Amino acid sequence: LGLTLDLTKDFYFDSENNIICNKKTFTKDDYVFENGVFSLSSNGKSLLEMEKTDDSNDLLGEYRLLGGEYFDILNEVEKDGMHLVKDSLIFTASEGNTQLYLKQLLNGFELKENTIVSQDSDGEKKETPYRIEGDTMIVTPREGEEVILTRQK
Repeated sequence: LGLTLDLTKDFYFDSENNIICNKKTFTKDDYVFENGVFSLSSNGKSLLEMEKTDDSNDLLGEYRLLGGEYFDILNEVEKDGMHLVKDSLIFTASEGNTQLYLKQLLNGFELKENTIVSQDSDGEKKETPYRIEGDTMIVTPREGEEVILTRQK
């Protein structure tokens, strides 16, 4: 299963190649971009480490997430039963916009009456409600939480 998330509210590059991360602006002096590898740290803590997926030396483009707080957050998601495909965490950074694409392994699932039936990492049966509205699928993994997926044409 592939999933694309808009992370622009969390971080993005502006027209001057500053990175705005959690509403704080980091200039070119605050991060390292060398040989296709981008690293951002603050107060001695790694926030973001990623590597270009192509050979270009352009700051904007497609990256594979390698480490930092964002990587750690996604690893926590994996511990909660979402099995991610190794090296599938791909950021696409353009001016003023950041998207994350990830792939999740789904083993043995079926759709039953507006419910996704699957097994979690402990082998427990898990039922997740969903609904379809046109080209949109709304999944409710936890009460009060919705994940909105849009069909790509």
